[in-house]
Amino acid sequence: MGAKNVKEKGNNFERRVAKLLSEWSGVKFMRTPSSGAIHNFNDKRVVSDIVPPLSLGEFPFSIECKCVECSWEFSTIIENTSQNLRDHWSQAVDDANRENLRPMLIFSKNFRDIFIAIRKWDYDIMSLNITNCIFSYSEDRDTLAIFKMKDFLEGISCENLMDSFSVKNTDKSTVEKN
Repeated sequence: MGAKNVKEKGNNFERRVAKLLSEWSGVKFMRTPSSGAIHNFNDKRVVSDIVPPLSLGEFPFSIECKCVECSWEFSTIIENTSQNLRDHWSQAVDDANRENLRPMLIFSKNFRDIFIAIRKWDYDIMSLNITNCIFSYSEDRDTLAIFKMKDFLEGISCENLMDSFSVKNTDKSTVEKN
């Protein structure tokens, strides 16, 4: 697949994720402008691939999207042998850390479901109870919760997600690290 097709595939995936998040939240999530011009405004929402709307307030996650064809088999995730997952998670963490947000990696491959990876303690803070969830250790000592995006969107409302990370839940006893 040529570079132009790969880029378009990534753009299409980001648009699809933004649309799903918009439908879930009732407000418009957008792709980060490719020009990067919005970075000039020092807007902390713009750190990765998807930008939450200002009307939402302090959205706690930096959302990185990846749609690739290799190394997304669950055996490689469970065995911690997926170099793509490690690299993409590392990028999500780096992006999130720049603005003191929490990393969220949304990933897929052609003709497959969309999955989300977040830190296990973020999963626990939201009190998610997703039955088809796996927990996997990653290279940077994070334990990841990985589950279908569909289950996430059905398992917690945007309002409850925002409430989970309000000031009352950010003391040391609840959050291990940002």
